[in-house]
Amino acid sequence: MSGSKPTRKDSRPLELRQRFDELNLARLGLISIQERIPDDFNRWEIEFEIDGQPAKLACISHAEYGGVPHGLDNDVFSAIVDLFIEAGAPASGELVVTAHAILKRAGIDPNGRSYANLHQSLHRLRTAIYTAKEAWRDHDKRQWTSVTFAHLEQLGYSGEHENVGRGTVIRLELARQIVKSIRAKFLKPLDMGLLSRIERPLARALYRLLDARRYDPTQPDLPAVTLDVNLVDWARECKLNFTEAKRIRRALDPAHEELIANGYLVSAEYSGRGAAQMIGYVFGDGPSRGDALLGRVTKHGVGLPVARNLLRRLGVDVFEDRLAKAEHLLERGYKPNSKPGFLVDVLKDEGGKYPEPAEFSPPSVSKSRDEPERPLRSRDDRAEEEAERALREHERQLRESGTEAQVEYAMDRLTLMLGRHFDTRALAQVRHALEDGRVDPLVVAREAIKAVVENRAPHFVAELRRVIDAPPMLGAFAGKADDTPG
Repeated sequence: MSGSKPTRKDSRPLELRQRFDELNLARLGLISIQERIPDDFNRWEIEFEIDGQPAKLACISHAEYGGVPHGLDNDVFSAIVDLFIEAGAPASGELVVTAHAILKRAGIDPNGRSYANLHQSLHRLRTAIYTAKEAWRDHDKRQWTSVTFAHLEQLGYSGEHENVGRGTVIRLELARQIVKSIRAKFLKPLDMGLLSRIERPLARALYRLLDARRYDPTQPDLPAVTLDVNLVDWARECKLNFTEAKRIRRALDPAHEELIANGYLVSAEYSGRGAAQMIGYVFGDGPSRGDALLGRVTKHGVGLPVARNLLRRLGVDVFEDRLAKAEHLLERGYKPNSKPGFLVDVLKDEGGKYPEPAEFSPPSVSKSRDEPERPLRSRDDRAEEEAERALREHERQLRESGTEAQVEYAMDRLTLMLGRHFDTRALAQVRHALEDGRVDPLVVAREAIKAVVENRAPHFVAELRRVIDAPPMLGAFAGKADDTPG
C-alpha cells in the first residue's frame, strides 16, 4: 500500500487479528528495555553502521517524567500503534481513545497505580526528543533518511491531567514520520500469543527488539533464523545505561530464560571474553528443522557461519529446497571439484545454473501435495463467520461480568472508531447514558462496529446523540445484542 492510501479498518475482535510493530521503531529500539532507570538517565546516544554507512541515534528527555522512555513505555506505545492501525491509521495521525483501552491493549490491569503510570508514560513519549541521522527507513522511497521527532506530537485529556482514570478520554497525535511509515506498511507481525505469556516487561521489550532485528529492512518479508551480536553493542541497542559485560549478562539473562521457556528462542549462547563477547541467538520457530538443515549442510564441509548466513538470507523453505537439490545431484553421481563449494553454489543459485532435474521434487512441493483439500468457502467467508462467533461469545462474557465491564467495552469501541465525531462533553453524556441504563452498552458497541464497516458513521452518531438527548430511550439502542443471553 502506498503512503497516500489509508490502512483498511479491521472490524474483527482483537484475538482474531494480526498485530504489528512499525519496523523503524522496533529495529532502532528507541525505548530502553530496562524496567527501572537511574534518576539521571535523561539522554543517550549511539553510533553504528547501516548498509556500510555511518548512522547515529540520540534521545534527550526530561527528569520531570522519569527520564528516557523505558520499561512499560514499550507496552504502552505498542498498544497505541495497534489501536491506531485498528482505527484505520488516518493520515492526520490523530487517535481518540480511553485510558482504559490503552491499558487493556497493553496487557496491563487497569487500576489506580497503572493509570498513574500511564500518565507518566504518555508524557515521556510526548516530551522525549529523538534524532536519527541516516537511520530512519523511508519505505516508499527505499532509502535511509534523517529525522527528529517525539513519539507523540500532541497529547490531551478530558478532565485534569493529574487525574487520569477509568473514564479519561485521551486525544493524541502520532509523529508524522511514524504515521507515514505505518501507512506505507513498513510493519512486522507481533506474536500476541507469545506476548500474552511473557510476564516481565524486560522480556517483552527484548522480544520486540530481537524480532525486529530478524527482519532485513530492505526485504522485510524474510525473517532470519539466527542472529549474532556483540555483547556491548547489543547493550547500547537495548539502551542500557551501562556497558560492563557482567552487568549486561546479569540484566539480559532473565529475559533470555523467559524467551527460551516460551519457545521463542532455542538458545542464547555467549562466546569470547570481556567486551569482545558475542551473543548467538537461535530462534525457536521450527528450531529442530533449522538446526537439522544446518547439520546437514555442515556435514558436507560448509562452514557454520556461511551456512547460518545463507539460512538467514534464504529462509528455511528455500534453503531446504536448494539443499535437497544439491544432495539429489550428488546422490545421482555428480562429482564436483569441491563439495563445500558446490553446496554453497547451489544454495546461492536462483535456478539458472542448476535447474531442477526432471525426476526431482522439492520438499516444499511435496508438502503442499500432502495437505488435505480445503472447503470451497472463501477465506473471507470463514474469517467473517469466526469473527461473528467470537464477538457473540465476548458479548456473552460481558453480560455475565456486569454493567461496569460493558460500559468500558462500549466506550473503548466508540472512542477508538468514532472519537473524532464527539467532543469531550458529548462523550461524557454517552458514558452517563450507558451507566444509568438509558442505552444498552453492548447494543451501542455492536451498532458502532456495524456503522463503521458499512461506512455510515455520521448517521449512527447523529442517531445516538438524538436518543441520548431525548430520553426515555426507545428503538435502536434499547434491546440487547442479538442472541446474547441476559
